[in-house]
Amino acid sequence: MNIQLPKAILFDMDDTILADGQISPKSWERAFARFAPRLGGLDAQELAGALNEIRRQRLEDPEWNRWSGMNLAESRRELVALTLSNLGLDAGQTANDIAEAYAEIKEASLEAFPGAIGTLTHIRETGKGMALITNGLSRSQRIKIDRFGLKPLFDCIIIQEEFGVGKPDPRVFQHALAQLEAQPSEAVMIGDNLNADIAGAQSLGIRTVWVDWEGKGLPEGCPTTPDSTVRSIAELIA
Repeated sequence: MNIQLPKAILFDMDDTILADGQISPKSWERAFARFAPRLGGLDAQELAGALNEIRRQRLEDPEWNRWSGMNLAESRRELVALTLSNLGLDAGQTANDIAEAYAEIKEASLEAFPGAIGTLTHIRETGKGMALITNGLSRSQRIKIDRFGLKPLFDCIIIQEEFGVGKPDPRVFQHALAQLEAQPSEAVMIGDNLNADIAGAQSLGIRTVWVDWEGKGLPEGCPTTPDSTVRSIAELIA
């Protein structure tokens, strides 16, 4: 895909650069399997599927979305507890243990999307202004940034907990543009989240590229239409 990149490029991190959501279902499955004796022989894959359906429904609520990004451990415990309680199981300490196991398994399994780091490096070498804008907690996001060597690739890194608000709040995008000395018309936002990344940037007149890493296309009735769509950011320089 031939996408003309402007002066300033704003990137999301999770599910845009790093394959966070791609490993999530298998990580939940492995976490449930680890505690199979406490779960009365229930199938770990089915439990993971039930949890991910609950999570999908929760993510449709912008308020829960914002809350979970700042309360990862608690939101994961809530998802496990609800999954188990829907099956008639008393979660108790098991919910905490499974949620902690999931965090450990997922962190160890996380990888960048194929070609993502090379793409960022290539764009960086062209002299474009680049900002990384990610929702979530400082510690967890900084661990990822350091692990994958992302810090030197960006002029500006904005993390929700550190900045005080996260996407889609317009102040996040405005701050990134100020750091890159660019106007909305001189920027593009690249991310996977149609509300936080795409609608948030479009509210300021910033052009957008939606990363549809699952290849499912826009949800039916989606109120947001990105300017361009890619399966991977590697397509930006293809």
